[in-house]
Amino acid sequence: MVTQIGREHRVPVIRAPRRLVGVDAQVFHDQLDAAAEAAPGVVVIDMADLVHISNAGLRVIMQAARKARGRNAGLVFCSLSDDVRSVFRTSGLDRLVDIRPSREDATRAVD
Repeated sequence: MVTQIGREHRVPVIRAPRRLVGVDAQVFHDQLDAAAEAAPGVVVIDMADLVHISNAGLRVIMQAARKARGRNAGLVFCSLSDDVRSVFRTSGLDRLVDIRPSREDATRAVD
């Protein structure tokens, strides 16, 4: 389940679930899409709790990034573990999305 943390520096921040697979990936997609619709502009996605991401999870992130670009909005991902960062790098996703080391860095970058 995705948890909306709130706002930091006027930027909406969403926390990704611990596992982004199967049904959880679809729930994440729906909630992320709703958050992006409600807050046009940039949304920060805090991945600190994420320990496992499947192909379905990667697809969700790619779809969300495309939708954000189509709306002239943005997604900034932060706090990726080394394992998740490696998956992003292997899939090429690290070249498609903005990744910051921490939530503080992400919110400052878009504020």
